[in-house]
Amino acid sequence: MQAEGAHAGPRLPILGDQAAASYQRYLKSFEHEIPEFLKTSVKKDVSGTN
Repeated sequence: MQAEGAHAGPRLPILGDQAAASYQRYLKSFEHEIPEFLKTSVKKDVSGTN
């Protein structure tokens, strides 16, 4: 169903100012290379508490 789009919701428009700002953020994301390795790692909480 998901791949076919048979039960997809209607497309929602994005206003011009919002679309322009979103696209500028998208373009800016290409200004920095993706590092091969991160300097720090994310610690995982395995205790089950937040």
